[in-house]
Amino acid sequence: MAKIKAFGPPAPPLPVAVTPGAASAAAQVQGGGETLRVFNPTNGIVALRVGQDNTVAALATDYPIPAGADRLIDITGVQTPCFVSLFQAAGATAGTVLVARGDGNSQ
Repeated sequence: MAKIKAFGPPAPPLPVAVTPGAASAAAQVQGGGETLRVFNPTNGIVALRVGQDNTVAALATDYPIPAGADRLIDITGVQTPCFVSLFQAAGATAGTVLVARGDGNSQ
């Protein structure tokens, strides 16, 4: 059985705010760790893609983060720098999605 460990971002990196819309937006997530914590307070599903540079571009078919959801995503093996791209379909109200890199598997 895997040990449960509370998520904790290393200091001083702070969450990166990304504003999804009809087009993809990419942002570099500072810090290290094998987990991304993603909080989607918007009213629409956001698709997430992780990459190694700012050319990463999310598609509607990528990892879904439901409206109002807070997810921990294992990114073991992703090197630093780590970039994320978000996609939100037209019709949803744009907002800010918070992304932090750290360690832990529990909220």
